[in-house]
Amino acid sequence: MRRVVAFYMSVLEHEWVIILEAENAHDIEELSIAVGISSYNTVKIVPLRYFDDVIKKLEVNLESNIHVTNEPPQNPFYLIE
Repeated sequence: MRRVVAFYMSVLEHEWVIILEAENAHDIEELSIAVGISSYNTVKIVPLRYFDDVIKKLEVNLESNIHVTNEPPQNPFYLIE
């Protein structure tokens, strides 16, 4: 994991949202296990995409009529919920 980009915790709803910069989701999973987050909470790791990149992909796919692929995101940010 490179760094914590943003963090939000709602005490009343028992919910955390953390945005991390990392090489891959596996590093974040290992961190969640090491610090014990996964012991008490459900952890969802979601790769984030830049909005502009999504729009460009959609435009290219509409023009060429090719289905969207599951390529990894270009940016290194992940959301943990």
